[in-house]
Amino acid sequence: MIKKIVQFLFLLFLLNTSIHYFRDGFWTQDFGYQLFRGAILIIHEAGHAILSITGSHQIIVLGGTLLQLIVPLVFIFYFIWKGHKYSSAIMLWWLGLSVSDMGVYMADAKLRALPLISGGVDGHDWNNLFGLWGLMKHSDSIGLFAIRLGYFIMSAAMLWALWIIISDTKIAKLKKLTYSGEPRIIKQ
Repeated sequence: MIKKIVQFLFLLFLLNTSIHYFRDGFWTQDFGYQLFRGAILIIHEAGHAILSITGSHQIIVLGGTLLQLIVPLVFIFYFIWKGHKYSSAIMLWWLGLSVSDMGVYMADAKLRALPLISGGVDGHDWNNLFGLWGLMKHSDSIGLFAIRLGYFIMSAAMLWALWIIISDTKIAKLKKLTYSGEPRIIKQ
């Protein structure tokens, strides 16, 4: 029962973070968002470094976004494989935040207003990629689609996590009611 309470409290934390993020967007000062955003940023930057071994400019630039999406996907599949449904749902929420974060970065491709680690504007991944691919005029639409897709994934993940908490609690109660460990004698 304690486990379910902790899971529910963590889900409330994610719900609060999501509400702030949905309302205020990338600029929210919510602690939960800043915590997850920091992790996403570290993974994103590591993606550039790891994929720099390819020597391909496009792969290096795309590497940050690729890794920020691949890491939560790996955890989702790992937890599904291990049978940890709740953890899978939480990782799905993280994937949704990463997709939405990618969308914000995509939508900023023309303006290049987001603060970058490099401090300049020339290192804007999606400005470079959309420029190379001839998609700059669609960057706003593509970015908005990714933001909304991320919101949907985050919302679905929270509903899934809540369903897991509720259904696992009902199953545990049912098992407790149907099996006492001793044979039952029916008197007539």
